[in-house]
This record gives sequence, structure tokens and C-alpha cells, in this order.
Amino acid sequence: MRTLNANKKAFTLAEVLVASLIAGICLAGAMTAISSNVILTTQSEEMSRAVFLAQEVREWSMNISYASISTMAATDVTPRDSMGSALTGYSGWNETITVTYLDPATLATSGTTTTMARVAVTLGLGGQTVFSTSWLVADFTEGT
Repeated sequence: MRTLNANKKAFTLAEVLVASLIAGICLAGAMTAISSNVILTTQSEEMSRAVFLAQEVREWSMNISYASISTMAATDVTPRDSMGSALTGYSGWNETITVTYLDPATLATSGTTTTMARVAVTLGLGGQTVFSTSWLVADFTEGT
């Protein structure tokens, strides 16, 4: 006949369940943190890419003559490089470029071609705006 050893220690079912619950809560918290990090990394990558594309448009506006600045205007086109050529490898991306002439004295919108313009670019991915910026371009040629 066997006798029970009173000194033998073991976990009760309740202790195992509580430990499993605590481990599950910690694991769920870690998974949530990882998921949030992946989302933030993706958004950061998209923003970095959009800023790069906006810089390309800005360089393009500096590489062409002021008289040609209005030719930059385009709606929902493939992103362009600093020479105005379409970039490859940006599937789903689009850019809208607007050129608005301004009165140099007041910076108010002018209905005619002037010696100052605002170039604005909006970059989108999958139909959502990712980044938008604008800058001023002036005609500093002699005699104007």
C-alpha cells in the first residue's frame, strides 16, 4: 500500500491558471507594442519617401528657367525627379504640383504672370495625402 508523502510540493490548478493568465496578458501587451511599432515604421518610411519626392520637385523648380515654371503644374501624375522626368518604382504614389503667381509687393495671388510664384506640391499614396509643402520662386534676371 502506498502512502502519500506530505512533504511533496506541487502547483495547484488555480496557481497554474493564474500564472497562465499573467503570461497571456504580458504576451498580448508585447504583441500590441510590436504591432504599433510596425505601423509607425511604415508611416515614417512613407513620410521620408514623400519628403524626398518633394525635394526632387523643389530641385526641378530650381533647374528650369523662371519662364518655364508654369510648365511644372500637373495633377495626379507619377512622381518626378529633379529634371522633371517620371520616376519608376513608385507604384501607387502620385503628386499634384500647382504654380500660383504672386504680387511681389504683397504676396497676394495675381491673375497674371509676375516675377514671383508659389510652387506647391502634394504627394499621395493610395489615394491618401502623405505630405504637402510649398515654396516661393522668383525671377531675378537682370532688368526686371
